[in-house]
Amino acid sequence: MVNLSPSMFITPSIVLVVIVVIYFYFKRKVKEKQTYSHVLYATFIVAYVLNFVWELAHGPLYKGFQYDEKHIYFCALATLADVLMVLLLFFAFGLLFNDVFWTRNMNTKKVILLMLVGGLGANFSEMIHLENGHWMYTSTMPLLPLTGAGVTPVLQFTFLPWFIFLIISKIIKRKVS
Repeated sequence: MVNLSPSMFITPSIVLVVIVVIYFYFKRKVKEKQTYSHVLYATFIVAYVLNFVWELAHGPLYKGFQYDEKHIYFCALATLADVLMVLLLFFAFGLLFNDVFWTRNMNTKKVILLMLVGGLGANFSEMIHLENGHWMYTSTMPLLPLTGAGVTPVLQFTFLPWFIFLIISKIIKRKVS
C-alpha cells in the first residue's frame, strides 16, 4: 500500500511549523482565549475522528491495503497529516478573513472557496504522492480524468473540512453566545 520515505514527512513538518506560528499569532490577538482553545481542541478531535473513518473506508481502494494492524496504524498516521491540513485551512481562512472564528459566519462564498481550495490541494497532493510512488490505487479507485488523482481523497478534502467547520461553528456559537 505505501512506501514510507523521509520525503513524505517534509510537507507535514512544514505545515506543522506554519500552524504553530499562526496559532501563536491568533492566540495573542484573540480576546476569547478559552473559546479559542476549545475551538482548536474540538477541531482536532472532530477532524481526527472523521478523517480516520474516511481513511479506513477508502483504504481498500489502495493497492495492498488490508484491515490489519500495520495498515490501521498507517491510516492513523495519515489521519494526523489530514488533521494538519484541516488546521492549515482553518488558520489560512482565519488570516484571509481576519477572524479566527470565521466559521461562525460561513456563507456560500466561504464554503465554495473552502471546497475549491481543499479539493485542489488534495488533487495536487495525490498527484505528488502517486508520482513519488508513496502509494498506488487499485483498479476500483475512480480517477479524475485530467489528473489521474483518486476521486475519494479529493472528495475527502472537498467536503470533510466544510463538515468539520460546520460542526465547529455550532461549538463557537454556543461558546460565544
